[in-house]
Amino acid sequence: METTTTHRSQTTREPEPPDGEVRLGAWSTDEIEQLLVTQESVVARSRAIQAEGLAELDRRQVATGDGCRTLGEWTAARLDVSPETAARLVQLAHSRSERALVLDRLMTGAWSFDRTVESDRWVVAGATEADVIENGPRFDVSGLRSRVAHTRRVTPSEEAAAFEGRYLVFQQSIDRTRGRLWGELPGADCERVEQSLAATADAFPALPDGPQSARAQRMADALVAHCTGQIPAERLATSRELGAYAAGLHTSDALQQPSDTKLREHSDTHLPISAGRLSVFVDGGAAHTAGGYMVGESVIHELLCDAHVEYTALIATGGAIEVGGRNTVTVRQRRRIAHRDKACGADGCTSRHRLEVHHRLPRHLGGTNHDDNLVLLCWYHHHIVIHRHGFEITPDSPPGRLRFTRPGAGSQPQRE
Repeated sequence: METTTTHRSQTTREPEPPDGEVRLGAWSTDEIEQLLVTQESVVARSRAIQAEGLAELDRRQVATGDGCRTLGEWTAARLDVSPETAARLVQLAHSRSERALVLDRLMTGAWSFDRTVESDRWVVAGATEADVIENGPRFDVSGLRSRVAHTRRVTPSEEAAAFEGRYLVFQQSIDRTRGRLWGELPGADCERVEQSLAATADAFPALPDGPQSARAQRMADALVAHCTGQIPAERLATSRELGAYAAGLHTSDALQQPSDTKLREHSDTHLPISAGRLSVFVDGGAAHTAGGYMVGESVIHELLCDAHVEYTALIATGGAIEVGGRNTVTVRQRRRIAHRDKACGADGCTSRHRLEVHHRLPRHLGGTNHDDNLVLLCWYHHHIVIHRHGFEITPDSPPGRLRFTRPGAGSQPQRE
């Protein structure tokens, strides 16, 4: 096994402690900084040698012979490193033959161990080695991790784990004068909640005696306002603007719509006030929200029910061309379906709040946008029951009494 060595420039002093200790009191700040950088290069080259050695030991099946389940387990125990460090070393050991250009940066000490690991993950996520080597140095290690996260596809198991791991906890103080809440949500839901609360918080006026409260306090006030049905006065300017929000439009769009009083009143009453819109960007299968949360297929399928879809073509020079966009369900269709169904179509549910349009046969399975394939559902049955838990509408369910089949349960309907 060959090792690559480099020599420090003549302007950098070598520590020469007479008693075995490095004495840096007489060194300049620049010399100490250069020493740290040089030593990190030594660490990088040492990690590269370790990755080479692990690759050879893996070929010889040493880990199995020593009774370890994986090479990572053997590495953590034998080298006395954390499981995370062991996993990164094994990752580089397995990728050395496929991504030699990236590993060469580690072997020469040009890149640190952490930078090499994240660059390797970027290649695994779909980037080319040439792009990573050219563009990677523009990011720090944290920036590389963020770039990799926005390139990597979210797997169905990760998406399911994020949903199954959702929780919200309330804890009273000892004197019960206040409470604390915390929790965790899937990225798409977190984006919706944050957007909605932020919009409400920003609409609060200044305090009578001065400026607005701190933003964190206004966000807390916005949460209470939403949960108690309060809406800031600034968002209730006129009934016509309320109708525009209810139809999910901007006010200027609503003013151009036909003035059918019955339909408009029905929309004002039963369609939701739009709050917390979600924008998802899809590139090569990887999808993320405008706020940076990664999302999976279930969120995409939900948006295909009723969303505005835009198409952008990326050109070789790095620019982008807008090639069109459309609504999966038109505004007129949304009004027609709302007027026809009047309430949630789930059997036993009479909710007229937060109603949304859903495709009985999903779009990704070939369902059309014809009115016969559209149904009105409340937010719970649409978002939670169908798109998150994965229930399907039983095909022979009559209108207004839709039944649901649990995934993997055959034809046995489950009522929600």
